[in-house]
Amino acid sequence: MSNNAATDVDKQFQLLIQQGLGLQGTFDSEQSIEPRHIAIIGKWVNQALDLIKPAMPPDDGEFEKLNEIGQAYSNATSVLPGDSSKDIAKIRTALTRAYKYFRARHKRDFSVIEPGVRARACHGILHETWRFIRNDLLGPLKDKEDGRTKRTALLHSFGRKYCWVHSMVKLGNQNDGEIPIAEHALALAACLRAIFEIFLDMNLLRSDKIADGPEKFFSFEKVARHKIARKSLALDKAYEHLNGEQRTTMSAFEDDNKDEIDADIVRLWGVTKNGKNKRKPKRLEHWTGMTVIDRVKSLGGDCVRYYQHSYHYCNWCLHSGYFEFPMATKKNASLFCALTYTFANEMFLLATEMMMEEFASYLDVPALQSRLKKVKLRGAQILWDAAVKAGRNDTTC
Repeated sequence: MSNNAATDVDKQFQLLIQQGLGLQGTFDSEQSIEPRHIAIIGKWVNQALDLIKPAMPPDDGEFEKLNEIGQAYSNATSVLPGDSSKDIAKIRTALTRAYKYFRARHKRDFSVIEPGVRARACHGILHETWRFIRNDLLGPLKDKEDGRTKRTALLHSFGRKYCWVHSMVKLGNQNDGEIPIAEHALALAACLRAIFEIFLDMNLLRSDKIADGPEKFFSFEKVARHKIARKSLALDKAYEHLNGEQRTTMSAFEDDNKDEIDADIVRLWGVTKNGKNKRKPKRLEHWTGMTVIDRVKSLGGDCVRYYQHSYHYCNWCLHSGYFEFPMATKKNASLFCALTYTFANEMFLLATEMMMEEFASYLDVPALQSRLKKVKLRGAQILWDAAVKAGRNDTTC
């Protein structure tokens, strides 16, 4: 189990145990229970049950009794004071016992979790994050472009990142409980590499490390669009792979003033200094004019870690090694899937926090931060559940 996940769950255990002690003291002397009290107790009970459940054996009858208490508070309008005190005590006792189990287990190596279970757990965490973005952040950010600015560039980049993550979530859903297959792992490798490069873009834009960054970002879109349209139309003459509407659209992009585009390239990126294209507009592969490794070195920090631990691994799967070790068995494919889901989720969360800061004037940031905290905790609980199941099946401990 990862250290961050373990820490989050540990804090939640301690918080709920302390809250339960306070609730016991409050309702020992209560003469009547009001609806607001029922809601307070019910919320605490349900949060506690989320942590208790993984620690209990699947056939444990006691959990059913505890779950009945939770259901009672969810459906009730009035509860006897004496019953409330006893109910809270029962839940708190089980919560304390689960916490002791957690403390004994959470330092277990995450690798003991069976690869298919591990991949599904990591997919579940990414799914939670994606759902939060879809439900809570996309709506408020819609139509917030404000011209060729850094904020608009960040918004466009974040939108692309969301699409790649959505693809990863959908691929995982298609497994329908089965161990991820090699074909999915190859697709996930492409997704993660794109997510990583967009993550670099967003950090370079945010940090203002590139002179005229937003202007280069948007101008490069026009440069790339013109190049793709020109090549696609040339291919269409031989194979007729476009329909009428597509040809019209591509032709409009190709008809963009080439001299104007060349002038933009010279203005922003200069000219080629050597070789056969000397003094001609510099044709770049990326809006920064930098290689991937140069972008990583410029940013440092987490970007270096993601580059070292995922970029070449993804390239291996996409190019020379897709039929070798990483994908040779379902077990290996599952482990790779778990890695892609984990890194995609980390970069998506960091990008989300960046967007919340940049667009704070449009957002209810405290409310979003509160919901995001719950999303992260839910992710930690998914890993806690997987680690418990692994511990039950691990005869070495």
